[in-house]
Amino acid sequence: SDSLGNVTQTPIFKQGMDEVNPDSLRYNFDTKKALIWNSRSEQSDMNVFSEATKKENDSIYFIKEAKVTTSKNIDDPEYYIRIRSGKFIPKNKITIIGITKFNDCSFEYVFL
Repeated sequence: SDSLGNVTQTPIFKQGMDEVNPDSLRYNFDTKKALIWNSRSEQSDMNVFSEATKKENDSIYFIKEAKVTTSKNIDDPEYYIRIRSGKFIPKNKITIIGITKFNDCSFEYVFL
């Protein structure tokens, strides 16, 4: 943001081949941990949108209120899996904890 607090550009977070496009983020350069808001990324042909993400280290992210879809329209996907909270390991797996929604059907389970 500029000196008046107006947003001039949204951040782009790149690490290796992974790229995350959030609205905003807070990154600690010493611990390499981050808090990320409204992030968008593509992982293994899946589009992931998360309202809040906590980057624990290079391979573990905790996500909250997320949508995972293969739809190209991430803003209004015709189908998605809604994740209230979960653990995300890029290019490996997503662990979903709590109630999940898939096309207006609710499920409660842990998905590994």
